[in-house]
This record gives sequence, C-alpha cells and structure tokens, in this order.
Amino acid sequence: MERVSEIKTVLVAPTTTLNSGGTANISGVDSTIDTLGYDFLQVVVLTGTIASGGEVSVFKLQSSDTDGSYVDYTGATVGADAAGDTDDDGRLVINVDLRGKERYWQAVVSCDEAANTPVTVIANLGKADTSPAADSDLIAVAYA
Repeated sequence: MERVSEIKTVLVAPTTTLNSGGTANISGVDSTIDTLGYDFLQVVVLTGTIASGGEVSVFKLQSSDTDGSYVDYTGATVGADAAGDTDDDGRLVINVDLRGKERYWQAVVSCDEAANTPVTVIANLGKADTSPAADSDLIAVAYA
C-alpha cells in the first residue's frame, strides 16, 4: 500500500476547453512536472462532457533532462483518437516508472476536431525518496 505522505498531486493544466488544434499545455501555466525525488509518475487527463464530434486526438508525454528541449518519450502515448464524444467524464492515464529516466516531463493533449473538448490534466508523483518536509501548498488534510 502506498503511504499517503509519499504521494504528491500536481495540477498540470487547469480545466480548459480544446477546439480544433487546441493543446492543453497552455501558455501561462507551468506545465513542467519536476519528478526529483520520486520513482513513479502518473499523468491523468480528465474529460468533461465532450461535444458531438469532439475528441482528444493526442495524449502523450515528453521528457527532458534540463527543463527545456522536450522530446516525445517512446511508449508514453495513448493511441490516436484517444477519447471521442461518447467518452464523457472519462480518464486517460499514462504511468511511468521514473527510475533511470529524465527528471522533467510535460503532457501534451490536443484536439483535431472543431467541437469543444473540456480537459483537466493532473500528475501524481509516487514512491518518494523521503516524505516531503513541508506541504506549503497543502490547504487542508484529513485522516480517517
């Protein structure tokens, strides 16, 4: 069982609506996922209600050693036309064992269709080397 203190969730891209050619690693949002100190990465695309004819055409991860010059990571791609207009309120997931891999990652989510496709992108980092010393961005927590 994964210890909760060793999991960190990061908002990669807040809810945005993609249109034709739209991409979810949008400007103004630091979509970089810094995996320093973690051995596992899970990137999740949450879809809302996809308009008729809408789709998520691409969901892939890119990596970099230096937080720049990102390249597609082989195997970290969900197939073409990953989610269509019958996949409302669904999830697309890519899991990565980070051991021996690059430190920096980013998600690319795009839409080829003109119809609106709402998405949110989050990343879960797991198997931390050590528990975070402080959760300065943690608003509240409860244990039951």
